[in-house]
Amino acid sequence: METTSLYVELVIIGLETTLWITSYSIWLTDIKYLSVLTNAVEKLPASVFLLGIMYVLGLIVDRVADLSFKKVENRIRNSSGLEVKSSILIWKRNDQENYFKYTRSKIRILRASSINIPIFTVSVLLNIFKYYNNIFLLLYVAVIGGGLTYFSFKGFKQATRNYYNKARILELELQKKDNK
Repeated sequence: METTSLYVELVIIGLETTLWITSYSIWLTDIKYLSVLTNAVEKLPASVFLLGIMYVLGLIVDRVADLSFKKVENRIRNSSGLEVKSSILIWKRNDQENYFKYTRSKIRILRASSINIPIFTVSVLLNIFKYYNNIFLLLYVAVIGGGLTYFSFKGFKQATRNYYNKARILELELQKKDNK
C-alpha cells in the first residue's frame, strides 16, 4: 500500500481516537480545563505534534481493531471459498491493486470506527449527563451514535464480504486461464 494512503487512514483512525480521549478527559476533569489544553496546543507546532499523536493512536487502535475483528473477517474469508493464503496475489495477478488498496483502506477505517464510535458516543453521553442533564440531547446522541456504530460495523462486514467474494471470482478466473 502506498505510504501516504496508509498514513492518512491511520491519522483518520487516530483522529477518532483523539476525540474520545479528549471527551473522556473533559468528563474526568472539568470542562474549564479544555481552554488550558487549547492554549497549550496553540503554542506548540500543533499540526506536526497532533498528526504524530494521531498517527500513533491510529496504529494502536488499528491493531486492536484487527485483533478484535479477526474472527469475523476469517469467517467471511472462509465462507467466500478463497483458497490462496494471501489474497493480495490474486489482486496483483489481475491488475486490480487499486481496488485492493481502496477496499482494504475502507475496511480498516470502518473496522476501527466500529470500536471508536461507540466509545466516543459513551463519552459524549457522560459529558451531556454531567454538564447538561438533558434527556432529549442524551437520546439524540445515543440514537446517532448507535446508528453510526451499527452502520460502520455493517459497512465493515459488507466491504469485507465484497472484497473476499471478488477475490474468489478472480481466483477462479485465474484457475481457468491456468488450466487452458
